[in-house]
Amino acid sequence: MKKILLVIVISLLTVSIAYCQEQPLQLTIKSDKEVYEVGEKGISKDEAITIAKKAMKESNINIDEYYLESVKEIQWNNQDKWLITYDLKKKLQQKSQGLPVTLGDEIFIKVDKKSREVIITYGE
Repeated sequence: MKKILLVIVISLLTVSIAYCQEQPLQLTIKSDKEVYEVGEKGISKDEAITIAKKAMKESNINIDEYYLESVKEIQWNNQDKWLITYDLKKKLQQKSQGLPVTLGDEIFIKVDKKSREVIITYGE
């Protein structure tokens, strides 16, 4: 009887471990004052950049005209996001030639770290 019980327990553990490897463990602990999350923190910086480039292509934005200016982690509407900023390459030429640099024309892409939702906005 003990051997059968041991085999059942080991089988359940094996299945649980295999499932957790496919689906990362996400544990949320709530208290009266704070919420603590343990587990996967969302997509990486490199994944966010890849998602942003894909969104630019789907929005018919000519990626070749832009350079990656910055990538920052932000909190927006209580959600963790990557803020990816692209700017026109011609501004780099203006800077290098000592010419005044025009403002605007930036592309701001927010990528949600968990849902991968993309929001594209433009500089003025």
